Order: sequence, then structure tokens, then C-alpha cells
Amino acid sequence: DLPLLADKVFIKGEILDMRYTKDVPTVIKGQIVKAYSIVGGVTVSVLAQALEHGYVGNVISVKNLDNGSIIKGTVQQDGTVIVLEVK
Repeated sequence: DLPLLADKVFIKGEILDMRYTKDVPTVIKGQIVKAYSIVGGVTVSVLAQALEHGYVGNVISVKNLDNGSIIKGTVQQDGTVIVLEVK
């Protein structure tokens, strides 16, 4: 069973209605992640901060912690991000 997030505030004694829950994202906004690209058989990676939540397969924006550039990439199962584009 995966952890869940509530989409609404429940008051004490209220029954938890599963319609108001969702899976916790693989990457949480603000989380530090490894963003990487494989170039000619060499893996190049940087640490980046997620600018939005993301589930596996989602394309999200992350901010390179070294130079502040914005990177678009695909969220992987392990929480890393494969680079698609650098702005």
C-alpha cells in the first residue's frame, strides 16, 4: 500500500472518504533530486530542486542548484529526473 494525501481537510470524527485522497507524488515540490543525462555513454548529473510535484513519467521543471538554470525532465521510479531540456 502506498501512502496517500488528502485533498480536503477532515474534521475530528469524520469518516475518511477515499474519494478525497490521492497517491503521494514520487517527487515533491522543493525536494532535492538528481537530474541526469546520458551523453555519448557518459552520465552527467547535477543536484536540482523540484519546482513542482511529479509522478513517474511526468515531465516537471527543476532548478539546477549550481547555476540556477531551469531543467525540464521526466520523473523516474527512483525519484531521479532524466533531462529533456535546459533553459
